[in-house]
Amino acid sequence: MAGLPSPSSAEHLPPQWRADSPRLTRIVRCLVGHTVEDVERELILTSLDHYRGNRTYTAKVLGISIRCLRNKINLYAALGIVVPAPSEREDTRTGQAH
Repeated sequence: MAGLPSPSSAEHLPPQWRADSPRLTRIVRCLVGHTVEDVERELILTSLDHYRGNRTYTAKVLGISIRCLRNKINLYAALGIVVPAPSEREDTRTGQAH
C-alpha cells in the first residue's frame, strides 16, 4: 500500500530496535504459521524458565504488567501447562543463590 513501509523495512521500528532488525526479521520468519497465542505462551514460559521463575523480573523484561503475567500463568496452569516455579537455584557462575 502506498505510504506504508515494506514488511522488511526497519523504518517503522524505534531507533533502539533498528540495529536488531535483521536478526528479528529472521526470528519472525521462523514463527510464520504459528498463532500469536502460541508464540506468546512460549515466550512467557521460556522467559520464566530463563529468569528462574522470577515473575516480577520476567514481566519487566517482557514489558507487561505483573498482573498480566499472573493472569497468563493462571490460564496456563488451568490448561494443565507446567509453569516454571520460582527457584532458589544456585548460580553456577557466582556460587550464590538467586
